Amino acid sequence: MIPWLVACAAAPGPIPDALPACDALPALAEPRALEVRLWRGDGVTDAEVARAYGLLAGRVHRWGLELAPVGRVGRVEGSLLGAHPESGQDELAGLRGFLDAHARPAQTAVHLVVVREIVDPRSRLARTVALQGLGLHPEALGSPEGQVIREGLGEAPFTPFLLVDADALDSPDAARSLLAHELGHALGLAHDGTPGNAMNEVRDPTCAAGLTAGQLAALR
Repeated sequence: MIPWLVACAAAPGPIPDALPACDALPALAEPRALEVRLWRGDGVTDAEVARAYGLLAGRVHRWGLELAPVGRVGRVEGSLLGAHPESGQDELAGLRGFLDAHARPAQTAVHLVVVREIVDPRSRLARTVALQGLGLHPEALGSPEGQVIREGLGEAPFTPFLLVDADALDSPDAARSLLAHELGHALGLAHDGTPGNAMNEVRDPTCAAGLTAGQLAALR
């Protein structure tokens, strides 16, 4: 377990970005607190969860978002996407089960789930989809793959969440960009092709991308 989560001590401060900001993009006029519930999948360590949280907190601090971890780190068993062909389950059964157990009814928080593999490598889905991260909001279709998955989760609202592959945390700068991008989807933002924008599908490796004033105002 992560001591600062379990003991309710102060969470570590945001980790500074190593990269300069792409542009002097705005931050929220008033800082917004955002509760984050943390989860780890099979084979993921508490240290990796803490790393993901710290990298994300450091990046979105620039947007004016102040993350606050809530409760203990939960456990997620098995893959959330994809299913072994012989299991008889559909490809979204794992994710649907997680949402039904932990994200419904919807709460004013975001789930951050760190897993070893987002998609079960034995599944048919793994033949066509390779994901390092995924962010979903119940009312917004942020990305093409997210739209397909969202449509299979039913009509009931759920707490927004982002999934990240633990192996994607090896490069701090790339991980910060990935986590911030997927959090943007989890908070209702779609892709934006503008260079230097955090929601651009092609992330700039030379600078820390931000959001426009309109995107900040649209955060749900």
